[in-house]
Amino acid sequence: ATIVKEEVAFYRIKKAVDKGLDTVDLAGCSFPFVPDELRQVPSLASTLVDLNLARNQLFSTDAAFAVLKDLVNLKRLSLANNFLNGKLSEEAGRLVRLEELDLDGNQLTELPESCENWSELRVFSCGG
Repeated sequence: ATIVKEEVAFYRIKKAVDKGLDTVDLAGCSFPFVPDELRQVPSLASTLVDLNLARNQLFSTDAAFAVLKDLVNLKRLSLANNFLNGKLSEEAGRLVRLEELDLDGNQLTELPESCENWSELRVFSCGG
């Protein structure tokens, strides 16, 4: 089932690239990682504004933001209902265009100092 979900997710990424979409929904794909394809395709990395990674199996914010930091025009990001814990990665602050960030349903304990770079953030949710 996991392989099928990964194939569906990669299809969604390819579709976004082929159609020039600015939104990718990868919710519920059971990913233990953020797919590198999101940043490896230059056109997608620069045009993506809305990314849904809710209900996956992400554990490390450092690993997640190692990929996400390159999505420089991202405005909406959902990482809700994963297994993220501890302090949110300092790399999160590199997403300076973020307007909405949903971190609900994780066990995060601290925000990085770099979050002061989120000058356009309007919606922030981080409930347990």
